[in-house]
Formats: sequence, structure tokens, C-alpha cells
Amino acid sequence: VVCSAEKMTSEALRSSADGDWSELKILFFFLASAVLVILLQVATAREGGNDSACSTAGSANRSSLHIRRRLQHASTGGVFWALSYIIPPVPGAFMLLLGAATLGVFHIVRLRSNAAQDFYLRLFGSLLRPHEMHGLPGAFYFLLGTAFVTLLCPIDEARLAVLCLSLGDPAAAIVGSSFGGLNLVAHASLGGCLACFSVCFCLGLLLDFSGRDAFMASAAATVAEATAGFVGIDDNLFIPIAVGFAMRIGRGNVA
Repeated sequence: VVCSAEKMTSEALRSSADGDWSELKILFFFLASAVLVILLQVATAREGGNDSACSTAGSANRSSLHIRRRLQHASTGGVFWALSYIIPPVPGAFMLLLGAATLGVFHIVRLRSNAAQDFYLRLFGSLLRPHEMHGLPGAFYFLLGTAFVTLLCPIDEARLAVLCLSLGDPAAAIVGSSFGGLNLVAHASLGGCLACFSVCFCLGLLLDFSGRDAFMASAAATVAEATAGFVGIDDNLFIPIAVGFAMRIGRGNVA
């Protein structure tokens, strides 16, 4: 009986230690990834300089900054995709929501403090679109959309949705701005839509989804990317949710 009790105590202590290590590992990777994402954004912003410099440096510099912004967008999504293999979906989603809440609080602070606004614009000004100078940044919606799809969808579908956002959206922007073509809706060009669809479809196949599922995901991502501005929803929020919802319908999981 004594030996059995000692064995049970030892197993309980080992289980507790494993649980503590697991929680510490999740916290470590979350903090490390948060620092990495912030450093990526700061580095991209410093490379790009400020908006006035870009406006006087000519179209070549503006194009270069545009590409760097898209690469930063893709790398951020890549970090989240990689973390999905380390951090379980539920704690990962709540960490993303915590990040979004932090950005929301800081947004309120910077609107009420010139010092906070100046600090923010010095760090990230060149990454911001005009409406983000005094509005919520795209990163807020990126975190929110990624969190929602992680909570509401199986992890394999959530991963595809995040990759469609982080790679399909930049592909549409780069191809659309470089080659243009027939405008379909608002500022969405045929070339950009084809690029988004092609990248997302290939991602679906690479992640071992069926051709039908890959088609559903890529079609949803393309429609969301093209119409986000028209319907007034940030594409960083619209794309992952649209992809996740389409996957749920395509797999017969939405009544």
C-alpha cells in the first residue's frame, strides 16, 4: 500500500511538473512570437521611412515600400501558422484576443495622448494606410480574424484560412498593383483576383485538402479580398472568417 501511494504521488508530481512546463512553454512561445512580430513591423517601418519621404522619392520607392509591407504581412501570418503547431488552439486564440485587446486599448490611449500618437507614428507610420493614422490598425483585425477562425474551426481549416490571409491577400495586392487589368469591383483587378485564387488554391492542395475544399477556400478568400472595401469590412478580418465559413459549408458542418 505504501509503495502504491508513493507511486501515485510520484506520478502526480510528474504530471504537475509536465503541466507547469507545458504552460511555461506556451507562455514562452507566445511572448517570443509577440516580440518577433513587433520587431518585424518596426524593421519594415524603419526600412520604409515616413510617408513624406516616400512621396518625394518617386514611384520606385513607393513600390518597394508596398512590397515590404506585403512581405511583413506574409511573415506575420507565417509566425502564427508555425505557432499553431506548438500552442493548442484555445489558449492560442485567447492569446490572439489578448493581443487584439492590447492594440485596442493603446488605440484609445493614442487618440487621447499626442505623445503616444507621435511615438506610434514614429515606429509604424510608414506601414499604416491613410485611414489607420487615426483608426484601428490592420494588425488589430489580423489578430481578431485569426483568433475567431482558430476558435470556430478545426485547426487544419484555421491554418489554411490564416495562410490565405497572409499569402493570398499580398499576392493579390502585388499582382494587382503591378499588372492591374480589368477592375471587377472597387479597386480589385482581375489580375489580383486570379493571383489570390491561385495562391490560395495551391495552399489548399499543399495542406492535403481535396480539390473541392481547396476550391471553396480559395473562392471565399478571393471574393472576400475583392469585396472587403466595398462592404466596409477590413480584409484582415473578412478573409479568414470567409474561408473558415466556406470550409464549414463545403464539408457539411453548417446547417
